[in-house]
Amino acid sequence: MKKKFTLLLTALYLVAVSFAGTPILDGSFDGTGVWGTPVGTADGIAGWSDANAKKLYVTTDANFVYFGAECNAQNWQQYIIAINTKAGGGTNDPWGRTIIYNHANKPDFLLRGDIAGSNYSERHIWNGTEWTGMGTNINAGAAEVKGVFNASNEGFIELRVPREVFGTSDVSDVQFIIGGNNGGVDNGHGCFDAIPNDNNGTAWGAPGNATSLSNYITNVLLPANLGTFSGRLSGSDVHLQWNTLTETNLAGFDVEKSVDARNWQNVGYVAAENKNNGASYSFQMLKTGPAVSYYRLKVSDKDGSFVHSKLVVLKSQPKNNAELIGNPVTNTINVAIHTPQAEMIHAELVDMNGRRLSNTIYNHPGGSSILQVNTSKAQSGFYLLRLQGSTTNETIRVVKQ
Repeated sequence: MKKKFTLLLTALYLVAVSFAGTPILDGSFDGTGVWGTPVGTADGIAGWSDANAKKLYVTTDANFVYFGAECNAQNWQQYIIAINTKAGGGTNDPWGRTIIYNHANKPDFLLRGDIAGSNYSERHIWNGTEWTGMGTNINAGAAEVKGVFNASNEGFIELRVPREVFGTSDVSDVQFIIGGNNGGVDNGHGCFDAIPNDNNGTAWGAPGNATSLSNYITNVLLPANLGTFSGRLSGSDVHLQWNTLTETNLAGFDVEKSVDARNWQNVGYVAAENKNNGASYSFQMLKTGPAVSYYRLKVSDKDGSFVHSKLVVLKSQPKNNAELIGNPVTNTINVAIHTPQAEMIHAELVDMNGRRLSNTIYNHPGGSSILQVNTSKAQSGFYLLRLQGSTTNETIRVVKQ
């Protein structure tokens, strides 16, 4: 599906809350259900110094724009994401790399930093005459950028940028670049590999180290800026509501239902209005079957491609503060939290020998919401998920496939 709309929903119980399910910033790929399909794919051939840029993803939520890149890179190499949003932009590289930005529309933003070696990253913005943001580490707390690579230098780097950084502009053109950590005309590093493919360096010194870049992934429309979603039970009726803040070339929403979160059936369809400023939608049906029911949306594009939303769970009378959705799990544990008040929950995943695999802090907004724990690095087997909050104190047995 083209990068026009990605719907990310949270589970709800008789309340309306903000969307959730955005990428977990831990240096691992959260799947196409979160990221959508890649906006750009390179040729798969390694460039200079074994760097290999493979796939680039772009998605968003109400607060952030997320960029994720699958690539091969050594820990001394660095990333650059060049973004064009309007006319103008900068030609020179503010870090002194031997790169000339020779695109027809020069980049207005350069997101750049260490790809795997440390947490250092900067955000450069062209102000009309020069690049700003030099010397300001925007990732001091490791909350904005994360890259994790294995012994074969294969990995995933992901970063998020507050939407207000781009102002009212949409991300229009993007290029992902792998470079090095050395500047200067004589032996500074240029482009090692890029998405889309472009000119790569051919030597460590001049003139082969210099590169001129001119290719973009064009017309990268941000997915919808999401609003809220709500689900409630009224007598024997299910009421679902959702809204979008932006839309482009959507066909509509198939409403799907399940009693086990695995087997799904289509129970309705809502056509998209395709309003630039988004629209509000609702769906109502008779509730049948068990007390617990799951809902999701199949979001279809006009070209026939589609993505599925996150799950929504409705339950007549939740007995526990925390309920596991689906077991066994694959790469993500989804737990529905049901408490009327907001609370901070520490989610600790341990194996049967008591060894801790992950520790997640989740801010539950109150009502019902979904807590997600990434298990992509855990082996198949049995685990315990310990949840500790002001009112939620439970241990859940989890089976990882």
